[in-house]
Amino acid sequence: MRTVDTVAAETDVQSAVSPRIAWFSVTILLLVAIMSYLDRQIISLMVEPIKASLGVSDFEIGLLQGVAFGLFYAVFGLPIGWLVDRYSRRKIIYFGMTLWSLAAGACGLASTYTHLLLARFGVGVGEASLSPAAYSMIADLFPPRRLALALGVFATGSSIGGALAYMAGGRADREVRGDGCHGIARCRRAGAVAAGLPRHRAARRRHRRPDVPRSRAGSPAPQARP
Repeated sequence: MRTVDTVAAETDVQSAVSPRIAWFSVTILLLVAIMSYLDRQIISLMVEPIKASLGVSDFEIGLLQGVAFGLFYAVFGLPIGWLVDRYSRRKIIYFGMTLWSLAAGACGLASTYTHLLLARFGVGVGEASLSPAAYSMIADLFPPRRLALALGVFATGSSIGGALAYMAGGRADREVRGDGCHGIARCRRAGAVAAGLPRHRAARRRHRRPDVPRSRAGSPAPQARP
């Protein structure tokens, strides 16, 4: 008699990807997630430099941290999820990472609030590509009984990236605090550019790696028979 545990064991054996390659891929996705949350959160440490260099209000800062990112991240996550189901997930992550990296760099180079707001829109759209593609790839890399641990490892990227953002932003703010307005502007630009532009090179390296094979669409899951 075949049981559910027997079916799960057979699924483990039938996995086409070796554990070593699967965990290496999760490690790469984790690093990308850390970069994503670093770019997303570092602006919260740049509030005073932004207000001082661009002369914006608290309400405008709230738009940058909330609606400018969150709304575009949520809205564009739906069509990107549709694309993930149909096209190369590797390319979707590559183009999304390239977009948010260049947009994060543009945040540091923005000379007006409007330019900064538009760049922040780009960060939200680009980062919306990561989660749908990453979850889909991890689901194809691991059998069901190993999937929860892999997703848990990937999910730690948010905490690690957020912590690194506060560390980097706090250090940059301390280094230039005594330089007045010129130091404030340099802090804002250097922080955002350093956070964003190096990600473009990492995205290019990720784009060169082979894509994860998809599980067969439409094939029914094995059923336990008495």
